[in-house]
Amino acid sequence: GSVPDSDLPMELRIRWLIDIAQGMAVLHSMRPRAVVHRDLKSANVLFADASRTSVKVADFGLAAPLDSVRQTSTRAGRIGTIAFTSPEAFRGHYGEASDMFAMMVTAFEIITRQTPWADISEPELLHIVSKVFDPKETSVARQIRRGVSEEVLRREWEEDYPLSERRPDLSLAQAGCPDDL
Repeated sequence: GSVPDSDLPMELRIRWLIDIAQGMAVLHSMRPRAVVHRDLKSANVLFADASRTSVKVADFGLAAPLDSVRQTSTRAGRIGTIAFTSPEAFRGHYGEASDMFAMMVTAFEIITRQTPWADISEPELLHIVSKVFDPKETSVARQIRRGVSEEVLRREWEEDYPLSERRPDLSLAQAGCPDDL
């Protein structure tokens, strides 16, 4: 079951996020081969001990060395949980940035205690993102080749996708933050 927000102080949530970030930093800095997780999400973060004051990144079933991921990326190669998948990963390109995107979605979930895209089914979400991120569905490159300026495309993007619709509402997170943060 769900733990009431009053049982999860913001300081604890932030500590968990720091633990996750440190774990991801270790993966991304491994030598001789950095590792990309490719399925970071709150369900793949486990409590380190019974005190529940620290967490560890887990479930490395989709993790891969960064150099091999870069060499084998394909357009149809999306891996991982859709709500936590970065735009470039929908084109099969994985790297540290795709893990950081998943980290930020995870942070949203931990801080707000809301599941990302909870009101949209996975098939609906897949349909939406496929239309947005499939290069065959987008016409930006074609429009640029036809001479439409980047400025015009940017203005049209802002009209079609206002900033308020592209960013999560963090008022819930802000309301739960201590004043000194």
